[in-house]
Amino acid sequence: MKASIPYFRPSAITNRDFGLPEDDYYHLAHAGESLVPKPGVADPDLMNPEHWLIQVVDDLAMSNIIENFRADVADAEREGREFPGLLVDYDHFSDDVDKSTGAGGWTFDVVRRADGLYAQNRWSEDGARDVRGGNFRFLSPTWTYVETGEDIEGIQKVRPFHMTKSALTNDPHFRKLRPLSNRETKSAKAADATQGGSGMDERLTALLGFVGLAADSTLDQVNQAITNAQPKLDGYDQAKAQLDQLTQDHDTLANRHKALLEEQADTDLVTYADVIENRDEVRKGLIENRDFTIGVLKGLKKQQPPKPPLHNRKGAATPDGDTVLSGKDAKAEQRAAAIRNRALQIQQRTPGLPFKQAFRQAEAEVSHTE
Repeated sequence: MKASIPYFRPSAITNRDFGLPEDDYYHLAHAGESLVPKPGVADPDLMNPEHWLIQVVDDLAMSNIIENFRADVADAEREGREFPGLLVDYDHFSDDVDKSTGAGGWTFDVVRRADGLYAQNRWSEDGARDVRGGNFRFLSPTWTYVETGEDIEGIQKVRPFHMTKSALTNDPHFRKLRPLSNRETKSAKAADATQGGSGMDERLTALLGFVGLAADSTLDQVNQAITNAQPKLDGYDQAKAQLDQLTQDHDTLANRHKALLEEQADTDLVTYADVIENRDEVRKGLIENRDFTIGVLKGLKKQQPPKPPLHNRKGAATPDGDTVLSGKDAKAEQRAAAIRNRALQIQQRTPGLPFKQAFRQAEAEVSHTE
């Protein structure tokens, strides 16, 4: 992570005597690039580039903010209603359903000046008292953004696009809420400490200790520790890739095993067709516990009455020599054998065709000819 990336620090909205500007325009943002936690990341890790974004406030960004603000005003006028202004809340509390949504003021204009963007605010009674009394000294904008397609060491660059509100705050860094908001997080304070600032907290000290560095380590030492740790991270990626491949292989084998069980079940259904009445239930049993189900089917088969003897009477055989079976059970057995034989023929004719599919095709053909 580049230590040269600064953090957004807006100017105070009052002077040291808590005096307000005469024109009611307050410093909103300055030009430059600033490091912010990625929206949706609850507790960003300083060493993880996936947890951060680089906000680019340049000429295009400032033009976007101003043009979209004025488009909001024009939309209100076109609809015949008065533009209500953009909310100025307290510490972005309106983003939290458990916090108050009370207004400190409302923004009615945004302009660009030499040192950045300025917002014209009208304060509520409480907001005016808090600003004049010095309870809040900074203004923190909230806006949506678009990606620039660029990055620095894996940290994506984004550009502010549409301002939605702002907040009175005394922590003028970006906040970890969606969309981007310029309020400080604990991790941002920790990162600031590594850039030579004060206030390094216990979590950062522990993190430095984890990579074998002292709390007063320089940025060069921190960056070198990150470089040294890269092989371990690469090893993790390789291990994860191997795990993903093993998982894929397991799924493939599991699907093949399931297909074989189903094919075997269909073969068993043909073999024991003469004792099966509830075909779907038996098939399910064969797939889930074949040994038990086959035992039951064998028991039922033994209980079947003996088949009637064949007699050498007229009609016992066709001129072609094919045996003519009589009786309900004999007919069922003959039908099952016909289906099985036809299924084997279909499967031989179509290499790779599962037996289950061949069996059902054969069953349909035999049923059609009956």
